[in-house]
Amino acid sequence: MPVKKRTSSGTKKEKSAASKASDGRLDESNVKNKVGRPKKPEGPKKKTLDTRCSPTAIADMMDHLKDKYPIKYQEVEKMGFGCLRHIPKWSMSQDLIVALARSYNKDRMHLEVETGDIPVNARVIGQALGLPTNGDSFPKLDPKKHRNLIDTFEGRTQKEVKTHVIRCSVTTEVEKEEFRRYFIMFVMKAFLFASSNKYITNSFIPGVIDVRNPMRFFWGRHIYDCVKEGLRKYKEDGIRTIDGCMFALLILYLHTNKHGDLRGYSGGGEPWTKEWTVAELREAVKEEQVRESGLIRKIDELRKSEREKGNVDEPQKRTRDKRRGAQVRPRTKEQTRKRPKKIVAESDEEEFLTEADVSDKELCHEENPGSTSSDKINVPLSRYRVLSGTKNRQERQV
Repeated sequence: MPVKKRTSSGTKKEKSAASKASDGRLDESNVKNKVGRPKKPEGPKKKTLDTRCSPTAIADMMDHLKDKYPIKYQEVEKMGFGCLRHIPKWSMSQDLIVALARSYNKDRMHLEVETGDIPVNARVIGQALGLPTNGDSFPKLDPKKHRNLIDTFEGRTQKEVKTHVIRCSVTTEVEKEEFRRYFIMFVMKAFLFASSNKYITNSFIPGVIDVRNPMRFFWGRHIYDCVKEGLRKYKEDGIRTIDGCMFALLILYLHTNKHGDLRGYSGGGEPWTKEWTVAELREAVKEEQVRESGLIRKIDELRKSEREKGNVDEPQKRTRDKRRGAQVRPRTKEQTRKRPKKIVAESDEEEFLTEADVSDKELCHEENPGSTSSDKINVPLSRYRVLSGTKNRQERQV
């Protein structure tokens, strides 16, 4: 029987690398070497605060629906979420978010800045985003009645929901209702109720129970409650990931600097985000860096003083366990310390000894065989059995 020639894996890799090099996709100097992911630079910059609120995700979705799927875009307008088209495609400044989070007074519910105290409430949050500032609360979630919704969304990721929003059809009324649910769920997960958890939980589902008229609900109150809870955890628990729409808090601060006191300000009924383009936001961030009373400049000075004192905030070290999406704190050495193994003599008395006791007494027996302490264990070491615990009787020979 003819034997087939086997090609080594190294040869195959060299051939594939050589073919890529001939196409100009790889440098010839790296053909023989293993090409992998570039190494991360040593000493990466540690984030002192992070947020999952993503204006870019909303802006990309609205532009995509408007260009590729105009029927779906019209359905979004009918729901009342057309105000989202004013969300700029801009990545929020981390330094400015840190400064806003530190300046928030959770007791007075104000942003305490040098230009003046800024009240934070459901009304201004709703006006900033163009969502209702009054209305009903979300329906309560009934595990039995809404079992289908729980099974549909629980455990899904933001990416899966986004894919369904783009691919689903809107020809029938049933499909339109399904599209509405998935679109609202995407907006909540990516922007309005942004969470550090990768997966959708039951806390999001009340917002998609009734999608016939979403604007009858008090969205400003729910968004404000989420931001307030995220800031409370940052202040009290030291959690470095803030849940909620931090972009609304940012717009509130910048709009106050632009127009002054907002207590009697209406903005002509338009969302405040309409006045802020990407260029204007960048200019505002630069101004905060240069101006003496700017938040970014103040936070940089505060960081320098804390660095000199050695009180720099460090992000919490977290790890993931085997459960899906669960985050747990790493176990300490005391929690992971093993129980001391016990040794039992194969005699009628079954004397329980630890390994440390056996080793010490064995040395005593070797140095002074006539001592009384050595007589107690005058038994060969092979006659002892190591036990993993008193309850677990599975034994093994030493």
